[in-house]
Amino acid sequence: MDGRDFFVDFDKLVTGGYMDKVPGSASTDNKPTGSGNTYDGSYSWYVDSAGKVKSLFYFYPTTSNTGYQNVHP
Repeated sequence: MDGRDFFVDFDKLVTGGYMDKVPGSASTDNKPTGSGNTYDGSYSWYVDSAGKVKSLFYFYPTTSNTGYQNVHP
């Protein structure tokens, strides 16, 4: 199963009270249709087939570009 089918919906996490705001690292892949929040980060956050939250570099999404790329989270 392709984990990229399961992008994290940060709007629901914020609305549900699990987070205070959408993280600045979230890319437009995470922005649900109709969202008024800003999504202009460099990482696509997703849930993999094992249920773990992971990230891909938005501008060059390959399996070798998972996690943060030469930046401090």
